Amino acid sequence: MANGKTKGFSSNQGKGSNKPLYEQLKQRLKDTIQSERLKAGDRLPPIYLLSREWDVNYRTLRSAFELLENEGLISYETNKGAVVLDNSEKASRVSISYIRWQRDSFCVALYEGINRFCEEHNVELTMIDATNSHDLFINAILNPPNDSQGLLIVPEILPEYKDAVKQVISKGKKVVFLDRLIPGIETSSVSADHFTGAYKACSHLLETHHCPVGYIGYVHAPTSCKLWVEGWQEAMRNHNYFDHDPYCTDLMAFEKGITYGSDNFECIKDAARSLLGRMSKEQSPVCIFTGNNYVAKGVYETVGEFDMKVGEDVFLASIGEGPLGQSFPVPLTTVFLDSQQVGYDGARVLYDRITGNLEKSVHLLNPVELKIEESSVGKKMASK
Repeated sequence: MANGKTKGFSSNQGKGSNKPLYEQLKQRLKDTIQSERLKAGDRLPPIYLLSREWDVNYRTLRSAFELLENEGLISYETNKGAVVLDNSEKASRVSISYIRWQRDSFCVALYEGINRFCEEHNVELTMIDATNSHDLFINAILNPPNDSQGLLIVPEILPEYKDAVKQVISKGKKVVFLDRLIPGIETSSVSADHFTGAYKACSHLLETHHCPVGYIGYVHAPTSCKLWVEGWQEAMRNHNYFDHDPYCTDLMAFEKGITYGSDNFECIKDAARSLLGRMSKEQSPVCIFTGNNYVAKGVYETVGEFDMKVGEDVFLASIGEGPLGQSFPVPLTTVFLDSQQVGYDGARVLYDRITGNLEKSVHLLNPVELKIEESSVGKKMASK
């Protein structure tokens, strides 16, 4: 029989609620713990006894116990029941983890936004460094800290990532994707509006110079890059350019076995040479949209090989943020994504999912801003 502290729940009490029964059971037990009717060290009866007493399915109640365990409120042992942990702080404080893929300015900006939200809302934050390793990243997804209730990740479109995220969600953890998605997984996401950013940048080049715009970057993955391609294509179609293949240069074709995310600057320069060589024979001026400022740097360093200059013979726009583009000899026109705000909003969405303020997954797109500089309009127009 259930003890007096856990007695009094019936499955009939869940009727009319939008929440699944296991979440209602979890909340009822959590309320009992937080009200201190159950204290640290108290043992809950085994699940099979509670399921009889409360007239609920064993698996449903087991799911409720797993959620409590994920929140750090109980420690569960099969056939022995669960022991209430010291929850004086954990019962009221949300704990999340951010898995950082690599040590670059983009990941730093995301972390700064995440950390700012956590400091403002008393959320415990753990950062896990995957150091450019898919194995470490996937292991971090599958084995988050015991007290972590949710994960913030920038995912890759690989089967191993998809399987890992599905597993951790099935265990009751909340997951929010940052910057990109894994198709086929229904979980919340926050990203900059990549499609609109690319569309704005390419439309600006098309309207300014009245000629086709080439693209250099990744084409099929991750989803952020795919959206850049879609935005570029839509801008081209809107200006009556429907044959896109001659103007598209996929960096993946030039990497020659180099893995995504590695130091591939020579490959970027080879891709730039390929596109510049094709377009310079067909049109003047040459207009190019690049996937990020690092790719734009590759164009800057190769135009001289064709006796061309950025802002005079070649006009550029890019996706990016930070000081790199402004440090070029000709300042670079960029679409500012505000990754720090993406991190902040991602942490907010994860917090709301964990606390129940947000019952269903959402997909937020943050606005972007096109900042026009000399690289896309030339020195005379930039000075106006």
